[in-house]
Amino acid sequence: MSTKYIFIDIDGTLLSHTTGIPDSAKEAIGLARANGHKVFINTGRVKSAVDAIIRSMPFDGMVYAAGAHVEINEKTLVEHQLDPEDLERLIELFEDEEVGYVLEGSSISYYNEKAIAFFNKRMENKQLLKPQVSRHLVQENMVAPLANYFARPTTINKCSVFADNNDQIYRLEEALDDKFQFIIYDENHSGEIILRGIDKSYGIRKVLEHFGADMIDAMALGDSMNDYEMVKAAGAGVAMGNAHDRLKAVADYVTFDVDDAGLFHALKYYKVI
Repeated sequence: MSTKYIFIDIDGTLLSHTTGIPDSAKEAIGLARANGHKVFINTGRVKSAVDAIIRSMPFDGMVYAAGAHVEINEKTLVEHQLDPEDLERLIELFEDEEVGYVLEGSSISYYNEKAIAFFNKRMENKQLLKPQVSRHLVQENMVAPLANYFARPTTINKCSVFADNNDQIYRLEEALDDKFQFIIYDENHSGEIILRGIDKSYGIRKVLEHFGADMIDAMALGDSMNDYEMVKAAGAGVAMGNAHDRLKAVADYVTFDVDDAGLFHALKYYKVI
């Protein structure tokens, strides 16, 4: 079999928020690489939000920030950032709607007061999680108050927002400039704002260009709507059993849940292990 380029989302695909990273997933990754295939993370998380344990796992590269930041062997192939003037206008929109928001960067992310409150509540709940789960969530040292960004701006790859209701989310969507894409999670009144044309399938294309491979050689596994473009575009698009129904609708194959060895079964189904 020719080399396959396998792209794996983190949350809900590699990582279960109930049990952590299943041993079956680790085994599948090892077997795939032993069989000559290349395996990559492809996550909506920015680099600063991916813990050292996942970064030290035997991956051939990382696609961060929903495609905006691509690394191979810890060397950056491409990193897109939001223009400071555009970011200023986004912040005005966020403030007008009084939503929680995060400016997400590869070195650190900045939270406004409402987002800090949201994060602190998560940290309280984090104490109830198993260590094999909590160790992979966003760490406190990667979170800074918004004032720190204004004092010394750093690279921002994307933004996330947390609203009180979907009306706020939809008003933001209407007000956004066409240069942005808004991935909405209306089940919890939140969303991710990324540059239009920069998504997880873009990240895959950059990796494939580096290796001289084609999209038909790519396999993408995901569970949420920020995985939509990569699952639809890849030669083999896989939705987890716990995936959003809209993602399942465009997938070539729907595997089992993340907690039921879904990643392992998908790689077995496609005979890469």
